[in-house]
Amino acid sequence: MASEIEAQAASLEKARSSLVVAKQKHELANAEIEANANEYYDDKFEKVKAAARDAQMPSSKKWYNFWERATRIPKDEKYETCKGENLKYKSIVKANAELVKLLAEEDSWSQVSNKKGVKVEVSSDRSIGNSKLYRASTTLPISPRQLLVTQIRAPLQGQNDDNLVYMREHYNFVGGHTSLVHYITKVAPFGSVSLRDFFDLTNWEELEDGSVIFTSQSVKVNVGKIPGSVSGQNFLYGLYMKPKSVTKRGNMLGLGASEEVEGTELYVFSQTNFSGWLPSFVVNWYAPGLIINKIKSAEKAATAMIKDNNSEKFIRRYVDRELDDEEAE
Repeated sequence: MASEIEAQAASLEKARSSLVVAKQKHELANAEIEANANEYYDDKFEKVKAAARDAQMPSSKKWYNFWERATRIPKDEKYETCKGENLKYKSIVKANAELVKLLAEEDSWSQVSNKKGVKVEVSSDRSIGNSKLYRASTTLPISPRQLLVTQIRAPLQGQNDDNLVYMREHYNFVGGHTSLVHYITKVAPFGSVSLRDFFDLTNWEELEDGSVIFTSQSVKVNVGKIPGSVSGQNFLYGLYMKPKSVTKRGNMLGLGASEEVEGTELYVFSQTNFSGWLPSFVVNWYAPGLIINKIKSAEKAATAMIKDNNSEKFIRRYVDRELDDEEAE
Protein backbone atom coordinates (compact mmCIF):
# COMPACT_ATOMS: atom_id res chain seq x y z
CA MET A 1 0.00 0.00 0.00
CA ALA A 2 2.80 2.37 0.94
CA SER A 3 4.61 1.76 -2.35
CA GLU A 4 1.40 2.47 -4.29
CA ILE A 5 0.96 5.79 -2.46
CA GLU A 6 4.59 6.67 -3.14
CA ALA A 7 4.13 5.88 -6.84
CA GLN A 8 1.03 8.10 -6.99
CA ALA A 9 2.88 10.90 -5.21
CA ALA A 10 5.80 10.60 -7.63
CA SER A 11 3.41 10.66 -10.58
CA LEU A 12 1.66 13.71 -9.14
CA GLU A 13 4.98 15.49 -8.59
CA LYS A 14 6.04 14.69 -12.17
CA ALA A 15 2.77 16.13 -13.51
CA ARG A 16 3.15 19.22 -11.33
CA SER A 17 6.72 19.71 -12.54
CA SER A 18 5.61 19.33 -16.18
CA LEU A 19 2.90 21.96 -15.63
CA VAL A 20 5.42 24.39 -14.16
CA VAL A 21 7.73 23.89 -17.14
CA ALA A 22 4.80 24.30 -19.55
CA LYS A 23 3.80 27.58 -17.90
CA GLN A 24 7.38 28.85 -18.08
CA LYS A 25 7.57 27.99 -21.79
CA HIS A 26 4.24 29.69 -22.37
CA GLU A 27 5.47 32.85 -20.64
CA LEU A 28 8.67 32.81 -22.70
CA ALA A 29 6.65 32.35 -25.89
CA ASN A 30 4.42 35.30 -25.04
CA ALA A 31 7.46 37.41 -24.20
CA GLU A 32 8.96 36.55 -27.59
CA ILE A 33 5.68 37.48 -29.28
CA GLU A 34 5.61 40.88 -27.63
CA ALA A 35 9.27 41.48 -28.44
CA ASN A 36 8.94 40.63 -32.11
CA ALA A 37 5.28 41.21 -32.98
CA ASN A 38 5.57 44.76 -34.22
CA GLU A 39 8.16 45.93 -36.69
CA TYR A 40 6.96 49.38 -35.78
CA TYR A 41 4.34 50.87 -33.51
CA ASP A 42 3.64 54.40 -32.36
CA ASP A 43 3.74 54.90 -28.59
CA LYS A 44 0.92 57.44 -28.90
CA PHE A 45 -1.44 54.61 -29.83
CA GLU A 46 -1.02 52.09 -27.01
CA LYS A 47 -4.70 51.08 -27.19
CA VAL A 48 -4.45 50.29 -30.89
CA LYS A 49 -1.28 48.31 -30.32
CA ALA A 50 -2.97 46.29 -27.56
CA ALA A 51 -6.06 45.74 -29.72
CA ALA A 52 -3.88 44.56 -32.59
CA ARG A 53 -2.18 42.03 -30.35
CA ASP A 54 -5.50 40.81 -28.96
CA ALA A 55 -7.02 40.48 -32.41
CA GLN A 56 -4.07 38.77 -34.08
CA MET A 57 -2.45 36.89 -31.24
CA PRO A 58 -4.94 35.80 -28.58
CA SER A 59 -2.64 32.85 -27.81
CA SER A 60 0.84 31.67 -28.62
CA LYS A 61 -0.69 28.71 -30.47
CA LYS A 62 -2.39 30.94 -33.01
CA TRP A 63 0.80 32.97 -33.42
CA TYR A 64 2.99 29.95 -34.12
CA ASN A 65 0.36 28.26 -36.28
CA PHE A 66 0.29 31.37 -38.44
CA TRP A 67 4.02 31.32 -38.98
CA GLU A 68 4.04 27.56 -39.49
CA ARG A 69 1.52 28.09 -42.29
CA ALA A 70 3.22 31.20 -43.63
CA THR A 71 6.62 29.60 -44.01
CA ARG A 72 5.04 26.91 -46.16
CA ILE A 73 3.46 29.27 -48.67
CA PRO A 74 4.43 27.82 -52.06
CA LYS A 75 5.67 30.00 -54.87
CA ASP A 76 2.43 29.49 -56.76
CA GLU A 77 0.20 30.48 -53.82
CA LYS A 78 -2.90 32.31 -55.00
CA TYR A 79 -4.53 35.32 -53.36
CA GLU A 80 -7.86 36.98 -53.88
CA THR A 81 -7.22 40.60 -54.75
CA CYS A 82 -9.45 43.50 -53.75
CA LYS A 83 -10.62 43.47 -57.38
CA GLY A 84 -12.08 39.99 -56.88
CA GLU A 85 -9.44 38.14 -58.91
CA ASN A 86 -7.83 34.92 -57.65
CA LEU A 87 -4.24 35.02 -58.91
CA LYS A 88 -0.74 33.78 -58.17
CA TYR A 89 1.22 36.34 -56.21
CA LYS A 90 3.82 36.66 -58.97
CA SER A 91 1.06 37.46 -61.47
CA ILE A 92 -0.35 40.15 -59.17
CA VAL A 93 2.93 41.97 -58.64
CA LYS A 94 3.92 41.68 -62.30
CA ALA A 95 0.63 43.20 -63.44
CA ASN A 96 0.96 46.03 -60.92
CA ALA A 97 4.47 46.91 -62.09
CA GLU A 98 3.37 46.93 -65.73
CA LEU A 99 0.41 49.13 -64.84
CA VAL A 100 2.66 51.66 -63.07
CA LYS A 101 4.92 51.91 -66.12
CA LEU A 102 1.88 52.40 -68.36
CA LEU A 103 0.30 55.06 -66.13
CA ALA A 104 3.52 57.08 -66.07
CA GLU A 105 3.20 57.56 -69.83
CA GLU A 106 -0.55 58.22 -70.05
CA ASP A 107 -1.88 61.68 -70.91
CA SER A 108 -5.44 61.45 -69.57
CA TRP A 109 -4.80 63.34 -66.34
CA SER A 110 -6.28 66.55 -64.90
CA GLN A 111 -4.44 68.58 -62.28
CA VAL A 112 -6.20 68.91 -58.90
CA SER A 113 -3.39 70.19 -56.66
CA ASN A 114 0.12 71.65 -56.75
CA LYS A 115 1.48 72.11 -53.24
CA LYS A 116 4.87 71.68 -51.58
CA GLY A 117 6.47 71.06 -54.95
CA VAL A 118 4.22 68.06 -55.69
CA LYS A 119 1.76 68.09 -58.58
CA VAL A 120 -1.29 65.87 -58.09
CA GLU A 121 -3.50 64.81 -60.99
CA VAL A 122 -6.59 62.61 -61.33
CA SER A 123 -7.30 60.14 -64.14
CA SER A 124 -10.34 60.86 -66.28
CA ASP A 125 -11.16 57.25 -67.12
CA ARG A 126 -9.71 54.83 -64.52
CA SER A 127 -12.07 55.19 -61.55
CA ILE A 128 -13.25 52.01 -59.79
CA GLY A 129 -16.63 52.79 -58.29
CA ASN A 130 -16.13 56.00 -56.30
CA SER A 131 -12.38 55.42 -55.97
CA LYS A 132 -10.43 57.79 -58.21
CA LEU A 133 -6.92 57.10 -59.48
CA TYR A 134 -4.42 59.84 -58.60
CA ARG A 135 -0.94 60.52 -59.93
CA ALA A 136 1.55 62.69 -58.05
CA SER A 137 4.88 63.82 -59.49
CA THR A 138 7.91 65.61 -58.11
CA THR A 139 11.71 65.57 -58.08
CA LEU A 140 13.67 64.71 -54.93
CA PRO A 141 17.40 65.04 -54.08
CA ILE A 142 17.38 61.38 -53.00
CA SER A 143 18.37 58.37 -55.10
CA PRO A 144 15.80 55.72 -56.12
CA ARG A 145 17.47 53.12 -53.90
CA GLN A 146 17.45 55.44 -50.89
CA LEU A 147 13.80 56.17 -51.51
CA LEU A 148 13.05 52.46 -51.84
CA VAL A 149 14.46 51.78 -48.37
CA THR A 150 11.83 54.12 -46.90
CA GLN A 151 9.08 51.97 -48.43
CA ILE A 152 10.36 48.59 -47.25
CA ARG A 153 11.60 49.54 -43.77
CA ALA A 154 8.66 50.04 -41.43
CA PRO A 155 10.65 51.79 -38.66
CA LEU A 156 11.71 54.52 -41.09
CA GLN A 157 8.11 55.07 -42.12
CA GLY A 158 6.84 55.03 -38.57
CA GLN A 159 9.37 57.50 -37.25
CA ASN A 160 8.61 60.01 -39.98
CA ASP A 161 4.93 59.53 -40.91
CA ASP A 162 2.55 60.94 -38.31
CA ASN A 163 -0.40 59.16 -39.94
CA LEU A 164 1.05 55.65 -39.61
CA VAL A 165 -0.17 53.90 -36.47
CA TYR A 166 0.86 50.26 -36.90
CA MET A 167 2.84 48.25 -39.46
CA ARG A 168 3.97 44.66 -39.53
CA GLU A 169 5.51 42.51 -42.25
CA HIS A 170 3.87 39.09 -41.96
CA TYR A 171 5.85 37.26 -44.60
CA ASN A 172 8.72 37.94 -46.99
CA PHE A 173 8.82 35.69 -50.04
CA VAL A 174 11.95 34.03 -51.40
CA GLY A 175 14.10 36.66 -53.11
CA GLY A 176 13.24 39.39 -50.63
CA HIS A 177 11.30 41.61 -53.05
CA THR A 178 7.73 40.59 -52.18
CA SER A 179 6.01 40.83 -48.80
CA LEU A 180 2.66 40.54 -47.07
CA VAL A 181 2.24 43.69 -44.98
CA HIS A 182 -0.45 44.71 -42.50
CA TYR A 183 -0.71 48.38 -41.53
CA ILE A 184 -3.10 50.85 -39.92
CA THR A 185 -3.18 54.53 -40.73
CA LYS A 186 -5.06 57.71 -39.99
CA VAL A 187 -7.08 59.10 -42.89
CA ALA A 188 -8.03 62.55 -41.64
CA PRO A 189 -5.69 64.97 -39.85
CA PHE A 190 -8.54 65.97 -37.52
CA GLY A 191 -12.05 64.95 -36.48
CA SER A 192 -13.39 61.52 -35.50
CA VAL A 193 -12.70 59.60 -38.71
CA SER A 194 -11.90 55.95 -37.93
CA LEU A 195 -8.47 54.49 -38.59
CA ARG A 196 -8.11 52.47 -41.80
CA ASP A 197 -6.75 48.94 -41.77
CA PHE A 198 -4.95 47.49 -44.85
CA PHE A 199 -3.40 44.11 -45.68
CA ASP A 200 -1.28 44.41 -48.83
CA LEU A 201 0.94 42.40 -51.13
CA THR A 202 3.97 44.62 -51.79
CA ASN A 203 6.76 44.22 -54.30
CA TRP A 204 9.70 46.10 -55.76
CA GLU A 205 11.93 45.64 -58.77
CA GLU A 206 14.95 47.45 -60.17
CA LEU A 207 15.14 48.09 -63.92
CA GLU A 208 18.25 48.12 -66.09
CA ASP A 209 18.32 51.93 -66.27
CA GLY A 210 18.45 52.19 -62.47
CA SER A 211 14.75 52.98 -62.08
CA VAL A 212 12.91 51.30 -59.22
CA ILE A 213 9.22 50.35 -59.13
CA PHE A 214 7.44 49.71 -55.83
CA THR A 215 3.83 48.51 -55.75
CA SER A 216 1.27 47.64 -53.11
CA GLN A 217 -2.19 46.11 -53.55
CA SER A 218 -4.64 44.80 -50.96
CA VAL A 219 -5.34 41.07 -50.84
CA LYS A 220 -7.83 39.12 -48.77
CA VAL A 221 -6.00 37.43 -45.90
CA ASN A 222 -7.63 36.86 -42.52
CA VAL A 223 -5.41 38.30 -39.81
CA GLY A 224 -8.18 39.39 -37.47
CA LYS A 225 -10.19 42.58 -37.19
CA ILE A 226 -8.66 45.52 -35.34
CA PRO A 227 -11.33 47.05 -33.06
CA GLY A 228 -12.10 50.69 -33.84
CA SER A 229 -10.77 50.53 -37.39
CA VAL A 230 -12.33 50.14 -40.84
CA SER A 231 -10.87 47.75 -43.42
CA GLY A 232 -9.72 49.64 -46.51
CA GLN A 233 -8.55 48.42 -49.91
CA ASN A 234 -5.66 49.62 -52.01
CA PHE A 235 -6.52 48.90 -55.62
CA LEU A 236 -3.08 50.29 -56.39
CA TYR A 237 -0.36 52.17 -54.59
CA GLY A 238 2.77 52.48 -56.68
CA LEU A 239 6.00 54.44 -56.95
CA TYR A 240 7.99 54.82 -60.16
CA MET A 241 11.42 56.14 -59.16
CA LYS A 242 13.62 57.23 -62.07
CA PRO A 243 17.25 58.31 -61.49
CA LYS A 244 17.87 61.95 -62.27
CA SER A 245 20.68 64.37 -61.51
CA VAL A 246 19.29 67.01 -59.14
CA THR A 247 20.70 70.26 -57.82
CA LYS A 248 20.58 70.18 -54.05
CA ARG A 249 20.54 73.73 -52.78
CA GLY A 250 21.72 75.17 -49.48
CA ASN A 251 19.49 75.45 -46.45
CA MET A 252 16.42 77.67 -46.11
CA LEU A 253 18.58 80.61 -45.03
CA GLY A 254 20.55 80.42 -48.25
CA LEU A 255 23.63 79.11 -46.50
CA GLY A 256 25.70 76.28 -47.91
CA ALA A 257 26.75 75.62 -51.47
CA SER A 258 24.55 73.95 -54.06
CA GLU A 259 25.65 70.59 -55.38
CA GLU A 260 24.64 68.03 -57.98
CA VAL A 261 23.40 64.81 -56.37
CA GLU A 262 21.85 61.57 -57.53
CA GLY A 263 18.16 62.30 -57.28
CA THR A 264 14.82 60.86 -58.32
CA GLU A 265 12.11 61.83 -60.74
CA LEU A 266 9.18 60.39 -58.80
CA TYR A 267 5.69 59.35 -59.85
CA VAL A 268 3.25 58.09 -57.22
CA PHE A 269 -0.02 56.38 -58.10
CA SER A 270 -2.80 55.88 -55.58
CA GLN A 271 -6.29 54.39 -55.87
CA THR A 272 -7.88 53.47 -52.55
CA ASN A 273 -11.30 52.42 -51.30
CA PHE A 274 -11.46 53.83 -47.77
CA SER A 275 -14.82 52.08 -47.11
CA GLY A 276 -16.88 53.09 -44.09
CA TRP A 277 -19.22 56.07 -44.17
CA LEU A 278 -16.90 58.64 -45.67
CA PRO A 279 -18.73 60.53 -48.47
CA SER A 280 -16.88 60.47 -51.79
CA PHE A 281 -16.51 64.26 -51.86
CA VAL A 282 -14.74 64.13 -48.47
CA VAL A 283 -12.39 61.37 -49.71
CA ASN A 284 -11.61 63.36 -52.85
CA TRP A 285 -10.82 66.38 -50.68
CA TYR A 286 -8.46 64.36 -48.42
CA ALA A 287 -6.79 62.22 -51.08
CA PRO A 288 -4.31 64.71 -52.62
CA GLY A 289 -3.10 65.77 -49.18
CA LEU A 290 -2.61 62.16 -48.08
CA ILE A 291 -0.46 61.43 -51.13
CA ILE A 292 1.63 64.55 -50.62
CA ASN A 293 2.08 63.63 -46.95
CA LYS A 294 3.35 60.16 -47.93
CA ILE A 295 5.89 61.66 -50.31
CA LYS A 296 7.11 64.21 -47.77
CA SER A 297 7.29 61.52 -45.07
CA ALA A 298 9.42 59.35 -47.37
CA GLU A 299 11.68 62.31 -48.15
CA LYS A 300 12.00 63.08 -44.44
CA ALA A 301 12.81 59.43 -43.66
CA ALA A 302 15.46 59.24 -46.39
CA THR A 303 17.02 62.53 -45.29
CA ALA A 304 17.24 61.28 -41.70
CA MET A 305 18.77 58.00 -42.88
CA ILE A 306 21.41 59.87 -44.89
CA LYS A 307 22.13 62.28 -42.03
CA ASP A 308 22.66 59.33 -39.66
CA ASN A 309 25.11 57.76 -42.15
CA ASN A 310 22.87 54.70 -42.48
CA SER A 311 22.15 54.98 -46.20
CA GLU A 312 24.82 52.59 -47.50
CA LYS A 313 24.28 50.10 -44.68
CA PHE A 314 20.48 49.97 -45.14
CA ILE A 315 20.76 49.64 -48.92
CA ARG A 316 23.28 46.83 -48.53
CA ARG A 317 21.15 45.03 -45.95
CA TYR A 318 17.58 45.56 -47.17
CA VAL A 319 17.98 46.10 -50.92
CA ASP A 320 21.05 44.03 -51.82
CA ARG A 321 20.26 41.58 -48.99
CA GLU A 322 23.88 41.39 -47.85
CA LEU A 323 24.89 40.73 -44.26
CA ASP A 324 27.16 43.08 -42.36
CA ASP A 325 30.59 41.68 -41.48
CA GLU A 326 29.67 41.12 -37.84
CA GLU A 327 26.44 39.34 -38.86
CA ALA A 328 28.22 37.13 -41.37
CA GLU A 329 30.58 35.97 -38.66
